[in-house]
Amino acid sequence: MYGIRNTVEKHCQRIRHAEIQEKLPLNQEAVYEKLTEIFHDLFDDDSIVVTPELTARDVEGWDSLAHIRLIITIEKAFKVKFSTTEIAKLEKVGDLAALIQSRA
Repeated sequence: MYGIRNTVEKHCQRIRHAEIQEKLPLNQEAVYEKLTEIFHDLFDDDSIVVTPELTARDVEGWDSLAHIRLIITIEKAFKVKFSTTEIAKLEKVGDLAALIQSRA
């Protein structure tokens, strides 16, 4: 009986820790780490270095359709939604990262 109680308590602690972690604001490093994964996967290019200054002109295949897929993927990954106006104002990845951080 004690073993089961111990296991349940540990499980509950992990759940509470995960819930707390989800509510913490994302730091810049975590945002860029996740963006890097997304860029590598979406553009099928592991050589892309995601920096604040990165723009569509720097990434082969980042056209208007890829941009839509990128925004949708980012919204799902970070559990955020951007307005059309916000998306239109984005000029570089640094702008996008700042917007993500402001919402997360």
